[in-house]
Amino acid sequence: MKTNFFFITLAFTVFFSCKNTTQPPAATDNAANSGNTEAADPRPPVYLEGLYATSEAPGHAVQNLFDTDDQNDWQTRPGAGPDEGIMLYFDNAVSIGSVQVESVAGSFKKDGDIVPTIKVFINGKTAAGGMPDEKIMVNEKTVKSLYLRFEVTGKESVYEEQKNSDGSTLEIEKYPADATVGLRKLLVYNDKGEAMRIVAPQRKTGSVTASSTLAPVSAYGPANLFDARKEFVWVEGNAATTGEGETLNLHFDQPVNITAIRFWNGYQRSDEHYTANTRLRDVAFHAASESPRTYTLRDDKSGQRIDLSPAAKGQDFTLRIQSAYAGKKYKDLALSEMVFYDGDKPFTLSTTDREKTISDIRNKIAGSPLAALLDKRIGNFEHADTERSRSLILRADGTFVLYEFETYPEREEDYEIIADGNWEPVSANGQQTTIKVFGRWSNVSQWADYYAGTSKEEVTRIFNDQISITAGKIKGNKWIGMFYVDVR
Repeated sequence: MKTNFFFITLAFTVFFSCKNTTQPPAATDNAANSGNTEAADPRPPVYLEGLYATSEAPGHAVQNLFDTDDQNDWQTRPGAGPDEGIMLYFDNAVSIGSVQVESVAGSFKKDGDIVPTIKVFINGKTAAGGMPDEKIMVNEKTVKSLYLRFEVTGKESVYEEQKNSDGSTLEIEKYPADATVGLRKLLVYNDKGEAMRIVAPQRKTGSVTASSTLAPVSAYGPANLFDARKEFVWVEGNAATTGEGETLNLHFDQPVNITAIRFWNGYQRSDEHYTANTRLRDVAFHAASESPRTYTLRDDKSGQRIDLSPAAKGQDFTLRIQSAYAGKKYKDLALSEMVFYDGDKPFTLSTTDREKTISDIRNKIAGSPLAALLDKRIGNFEHADTERSRSLILRADGTFVLYEFETYPEREEDYEIIADGNWEPVSANGQQTTIKVFGRWSNVSQWADYYAGTSKEEVTRIFNDQISITAGKIKGNKWIGMFYVDVR
């Protein structure tokens, strides 16, 4: 039996994260916390333009890792841990010597040959690996993005089951349904060995509504603009236009001062997604009490900061699309992310939309075979002429990620696939759940050759598939293939 289940390399989404009846605590404006930190800490601030976790339990936000209260922590949802992670996007590139996490007791377990492992990715590439609570050496000079993936927690278990007449075997992995990964602090050290003062964007509570949204709203709603995940977007839903005249209405619970906005234009899940969909060109933005002012965005994927002069002040703001860059395939206009600034300090709009999406999805699939699998990693490991590991996570917020890694010992060759995106329920009953998955399918094995110019193969594709989930099995029609689930 293979005891250390999932050691696969990853160039993950840095290019591209039973019914819960507990009401989550209301989101809070953390501006006061940030101010106290700055007053008490003499170190220069290192601002993030984005921060997210692929799984986040209510009341345990990832922002807690950088506040001044040692009682706060970040935790995954129950049953989530392996293959989940945390992403930091730096406002300006920094030099990083090492990183270290301070874990919540019980999050990781060392048992014999099984060693808890955290993988570190810098600017989309594997940089280092190490154990929780120990310094992981990175030594990278120009870092714009830092991703930590919890590859092995030590709490996984597998059992061996015969599946094929040719003698090949399949191991099915399980992770305890009540287990979580939790961190109290995430420490980032510069090239001098000094811990940086990381300042995450302030979360300012409020709401956002759009004049139209492409269905399903769970995948394309306007709250995606403020989740720091550039792969998840707002897409307008007016089939008669290419977005001109569509509006976003933003409300903050407390007055704010906006001196600049940074936009990530288009659908940034992949280059193909970006060019296929319509992008924003001219946009008008103003506070409710002010006259509109128009700004022009470039047609590229980089973050574009637009300075407002004078600053926009108030609680209610309107963004109106004036013109667009045409997409190659679709008229739908997409916008990936927005961050606001008050001087140098970034802040975002924090809504309750994600928790509403989770509640709606759980209600739609209640009592079906999928209900018990949400947020759980479904892992299979096959032993045959090749060694093949596959995992799938269907998250309750309507996102998913799939990893596949196959080793060919005789050819000294590896084959690696990463797919991520959204899913939505199609039908659900006590015997079967049917869902649609859609997003990006990437052949990671070809990335090095592709970027070196020696491969013409498409390394990333837009894909969709329909999946049926029954007791013990998950089966895709085309792309996803078959997964076996331990239902004991």
